[in-house]
Amino acid sequence: MIKLLTLLEVYDLEPKKLGIAGKKLKSGQLKKIVKSNLSGKLDSNMKSYITHILNSIGLLATYGDFKIDNTIFKNEVEKNFGEIIAALELSNGGLIEFPSSSTFPMIDFIIHDKDKIRQYSVKSAKAATNTLKVKDIIKIIDSDKSYHDLYKNSFPYYVMDILNQSSVKDAALNIADTLGLKYNKRKQDDGHERYKIEKQVVDYLNKEKNKFKRMINSVLTIDYVIVKIDKNFRPIIQTKNAKDIDIYFRTKNNAPTDHKPEGRWKDKIGFQVK
Repeated sequence: MIKLLTLLEVYDLEPKKLGIAGKKLKSGQLKKIVKSNLSGKLDSNMKSYITHILNSIGLLATYGDFKIDNTIFKNEVEKNFGEIIAALELSNGGLIEFPSSSTFPMIDFIIHDKDKIRQYSVKSAKAATNTLKVKDIIKIIDSDKSYHDLYKNSFPYYVMDILNQSSVKDAALNIADTLGLKYNKRKQDDGHERYKIEKQVVDYLNKEKNKFKRMINSVLTIDYVIVKIDKNFRPIIQTKNAKDIDIYFRTKNNAPTDHKPEGRWKDKIGFQVK
């Protein structure tokens, strides 16, 4: 049995680090480039596992020779290398492209068929990573006149526009003021009070989430791919049309603790994809 030892590096398994971003490639070309660009941070057993995945796309291969004890490596395979796994599984003879610019919000890869273009967003099976950014939805709506005319005066757009323009720390306060939610304004700079307000706002918005869901489902034209490494270390993908996804509001921030007295304030309120 091949055992993958626990290391503490980041393994450079995303398309850009592997030299395949910004190109239109056949599946065979993509595999060849990836194999030649695997990071030196990977030990020989890790490289064997990645190579086995590439060689097994579309086949009923077994993974019984592999045991992944390294959670960091497994998570990176699922999250970052999952984009490559999904693209190869779904290419079906088309050219694969991983966009290298922000021109394609939310799109992780594109399949160029003879008569159409297919766009995909890839998510890890781990729920915490399945996020959808408010700014990306706003960008799609604002760049399309028909969408903008349809939604510019709606409650979901109004809330999302405030979230998009607010700082991480002020977003919940601004939404609370807009919605008339009560809080102690004399304590709004206190981390515990600020986190309490943010949770209150998230709870309120989740009661209205179907309004946001209908808008998001109507403007997204991509498919979602969920990638999971199962208990037998086999990659599994599940495809879901964006018009069928469910969402709810979430916060990744945290109240102050003894270990981190300032709290965690790194992410704006956003959407979790289900």
